[in-house]
Amino acid sequence: MNFIKAELFRFSRKKVFYIAFLGLVCLALFFCKTIEADDAGMVVKASLTYGTAVIPILFVPIYLQIWQADFASRFINNILVSGMSRVHYYFGKLLMMYLFGEVLALIYGFSVLIFSYCLKGEFLIGEYLKAIAVQNLLYLVVMAVGLMIYIVVDVAALSTAVYLLFILLFENLVSALLKQMHINIEKISSYMIMQNLTKAVSVVNLQKNEIYPMLISGIVLWIISVGISVFLLKEREYK
Repeated sequence: MNFIKAELFRFSRKKVFYIAFLGLVCLALFFCKTIEADDAGMVVKASLTYGTAVIPILFVPIYLQIWQADFASRFINNILVSGMSRVHYYFGKLLMMYLFGEVLALIYGFSVLIFSYCLKGEFLIGEYLKAIAVQNLLYLVVMAVGLMIYIVVDVAALSTAVYLLFILLFENLVSALLKQMHINIEKISSYMIMQNLTKAVSVVNLQKNEIYPMLISGIVLWIISVGISVFLLKEREYK
């Protein structure tokens, strides 16, 4: 608990978090003002969809400040010498990332709802609260995958590049490759996390057979990411 409190205090004093916070609010306002649609619901859907490309990128400062900073400064050695287990350390850090990452995601989502209401008028807010809730669950998976990438690569600049490639290009490249091989990608795409973030915007219109693969694939990917991360941390020498 003391570890969590110390981490919370340390990161809450980082200016980069508040810059990201303000940037997301401004971005939400920009999208809501510039999207050419009279219907407020369409503005919300489009803005939440655009957010799926921006929010994962803004997780990068969280990875760097909460995780990578300990290794760059070799503070990880002091933590291990103090007797804290690597598993507890990992889950403590993951919890901190979830806390700050979810704050960013929720701030963006609620900013979109507020600005859309003020600029475009009334809409069925409950429909989009469900979409934001599902998206936030999937963002937890994205953060676990991102942390796994930082652990696997273990070089700050390179790991950031690999993470950005994953969220921006990986699934599109896989889809293009499968199409070239004449493989039906419809069922496979239902298990792709970044594509599911976009689908979650219309979650109220999806059938159960579309929602279940989205959630199950997220759980499976989370388990795999956490498992690989814990395994590597337990095996790797830091002292």
